[in-house]
Amino acid sequence: MSKDNKHTTQRNVPKPVASPAGKPLIPEKYQNPLAVLLLGLLLLIFFSSAIFNGSFYGSSDAISGASFEKYLDAPGEFPLWQPYIFGGMPGFGAMMGAAERHWDITVTIVHYGGLFLKTIFNSQTANMLIWYIILAAGMYYLMRQHKQGKLISFFVAAAMVLGTGVAIWVMIGHNSKPMTFATVPWIFFMMEKIKERCSLLNIVVLAILMHIMLAGGHVQMEFYAGCAVAIYLIVDLLTLLAKKENWMSVIKLVGVFVIATGFAFLMSADRYLSVLEYNTYSTRGSAPITERVHSDNNEKSVSGKLTQKDYEYATMWSNSPDEMIDMFNPSYHGFGRVKYSGQLTGNQETRISTYWGQKPFEDATPYMGATVLFLALIGIVRYFKSNSFVMAMTITAAFGLLISFGYTFPILYDVFFYHFPKFSSFRAPSMSLVLLHFTMPILAAFGLSALCEMREKFGSYKQLQKEDKLSVNVFFIAVGLFFICGLIFAAGFESSYISDVSNSPLRQYGEQVLPMLTPVIYDNAVSDWMFIGLLCLIVAGLTYFFINRKLTSQSFIICVILLMVIDLWRVSNRAMDPVDKQMEATPFPRTDIIDYIQQEQRETGERYRICDMSSQVANSDAYYFIENVNGYFPAKLRVFQDMMDVLCDGSTSTVTNPFMWNLMNAKYIITSQKLSGGIEPMFQSQQSGAYVYYNPSYCKRAYFIDSVKVADDWTILQNIKKNAYNPKVVAYVEKELAAQVVPSHSYSAEMLEIQKLIRERDSTVEFDDSLNAILGGDANEFAPTVKVSEYKNEYIKIETESNAQHLLVVSEMYYPIGWKAYIDGTETEIYKTNFAFRSIVVPSGEHKIEFKFTSDKFELGRTLSAAFNIVVILALIVGILLERKKKKTITNNQTN
Repeated sequence: MSKDNKHTTQRNVPKPVASPAGKPLIPEKYQNPLAVLLLGLLLLIFFSSAIFNGSFYGSSDAISGASFEKYLDAPGEFPLWQPYIFGGMPGFGAMMGAAERHWDITVTIVHYGGLFLKTIFNSQTANMLIWYIILAAGMYYLMRQHKQGKLISFFVAAAMVLGTGVAIWVMIGHNSKPMTFATVPWIFFMMEKIKERCSLLNIVVLAILMHIMLAGGHVQMEFYAGCAVAIYLIVDLLTLLAKKENWMSVIKLVGVFVIATGFAFLMSADRYLSVLEYNTYSTRGSAPITERVHSDNNEKSVSGKLTQKDYEYATMWSNSPDEMIDMFNPSYHGFGRVKYSGQLTGNQETRISTYWGQKPFEDATPYMGATVLFLALIGIVRYFKSNSFVMAMTITAAFGLLISFGYTFPILYDVFFYHFPKFSSFRAPSMSLVLLHFTMPILAAFGLSALCEMREKFGSYKQLQKEDKLSVNVFFIAVGLFFICGLIFAAGFESSYISDVSNSPLRQYGEQVLPMLTPVIYDNAVSDWMFIGLLCLIVAGLTYFFINRKLTSQSFIICVILLMVIDLWRVSNRAMDPVDKQMEATPFPRTDIIDYIQQEQRETGERYRICDMSSQVANSDAYYFIENVNGYFPAKLRVFQDMMDVLCDGSTSTVTNPFMWNLMNAKYIITSQKLSGGIEPMFQSQQSGAYVYYNPSYCKRAYFIDSVKVADDWTILQNIKKNAYNPKVVAYVEKELAAQVVPSHSYSAEMLEIQKLIRERDSTVEFDDSLNAILGGDANEFAPTVKVSEYKNEYIKIETESNAQHLLVVSEMYYPIGWKAYIDGTETEIYKTNFAFRSIVVPSGEHKIEFKFTSDKFELGRTLSAAFNIVVILALIVGILLERKKKKTITNNQTN
């Protein structure tokens, strides 16, 4: 850092509280740990409703993620393939969740810290508390590294973790976000330490911090963190070049950062090599078939360019410039899901969505505190030119804001979307607002520090120099205008505001409900504006008295902290929606439908899927190891979503096409309403009233067919859409088979078996015996047998017997990377069949067929991860020993 930068960060800051004897009540060496302890206590109290009261947050994402816990914890091989939703997909490669990666020693240690808290409080939320504490402590020590006082540093840390956009992460089940972002301030802290002294210990600690961030698994958050670091380094380099100072120190830091990042990646290699392997075949890494095909002549385009649909999907959750007002008034666009009790609910308290902005929905406004933002203005105006760190944080904030606008102001977003590798895979541009949650408290700290300096240096508002007075006046004017605008809004804009709300997506509530809801939304907006405006006026008044030395530094900053906490606590607490502990213990209560399906599977020994359209919680059937063709996960296999786009009107979660049910081995269809057409259900739930229907046309998990046709993928998909063939008789493949196959007559045998069962129930029923006539006898004499004898996540064993060479179709999703097929131990080719499934050619005779899923990239990554964890830990030990030796040498020299 330049000399000027050092000068501007070494301020007159509040001194520690002293006893009458003149000594601090708390020894200096304990004050920083105590501050972190207080931050932990603050967080504990804030999340107490989900910790002490024995409850957790019941968001759909949290609950749907919990449905995979048993799958991940099941004994056996490390789970790579997820068979319980969408007909199967790579779970680990899609970052759906992971079992314990014991070879990743450093991350495992941190995870055990979270599990320790979870055990103490018997709460899943407590498990995530460790990440919030790490984040708060990182913000605190980062500001201490920048020579800020302890109270100001505490202010920054509290503002970061209590900001609504950050506090809500755990409430909505986005646990990978705090796990990823928790170490970001620590990374900045270590880069400052390395600039001071580039020791082995500092480099190793930076690598470990980078690794923990990467292990969090939220690639989009990692990207934004990387952007913040890049801006910081570029600004520092340009500042030093402009001042003709030692710019090589930044180049050295860049080199160290690259090396540390490389080690961090290698320590996480198992995860990221798997992700890179899967990405090409996922919805995040390939274009939909509907965009690759010209609809006018059905010719396929192989350009591979990003399409308009890709863009629309990626920018769906774009922030809008007019929603910037929500950063000051969190209820202006309805906030999100809020508690409501009134005429609509018979005065019963419930939660309703009041958000009326441009995004599809929002759980809560990403509010970071109006007091924080206004104080940040002082820091920006006062130090933007003179302090490279302030400049970097300001530019980072502007970058995050511009990216968040997505399609509404694409001047920066489109550059990244079309030209930055893999950026197009990201969803929700508004997620970049995390950079404002990170930078604004830091800039506010510099604002407070500037006020402290003004008080000590001048002691009077009138005596402030031009630069100082400008920053304070900008602050006063901004606060005043905000409050005045609130008064004007409350006095004269009710009708226009309600009109805007009525014409927003909230009109889906209907003409009867909306007129009762819009006044509530307006009242909330007015209430927030007045309350927050008053808090800001109080802060402005305290600032004026403080500059004029009517308040001590400690009193002023403590008051600002209290007002900031009140502001953020009041807003962020609205998103709290804990459910009772019993739901955490049994988030998916066993139902009589679960019992019916599992009992039937035990009796028949058959492996099949269901199509559950009655469940209120996505993925819940996976909790009981029942395979559902439906589900929820954003990064699914492209071939599956292509079928959904063409056959199910673009649905991302629910399979509604009967032909697709058949192909996907859906034996039972579960609905909340009775089907029309006189179809009788096999079973009705006594608990939920849901109906279980037998699907007589479903394809077995593995079966032989009679004929094979070759066509391109688009033609196959159109034939499926038109119900143009019987998948039990005909299979479509996309390339010629390596060997000829003959008809198996399996379907004919199945029909004769059904006829036999019907005759046993009703002997008067007559059938056309043409099947026997055509075959010259009983079809069963010709039909081969297929039996799925063993089924695991990454292993399927099928036993077959046939008199000729046939094509065996398997109702498992086709994935060319990892799955291999073996006939009696010899590998054979897997064909992409019926657009999204598998088949192999099986010769005559008795055979043992095995499908095995292995990932060479994962195995390589696991080896690299284990090896580099060991290397880094050994380097850490060496670094600690070297530091101790150096300190001992310094001590001995001082003694001598």
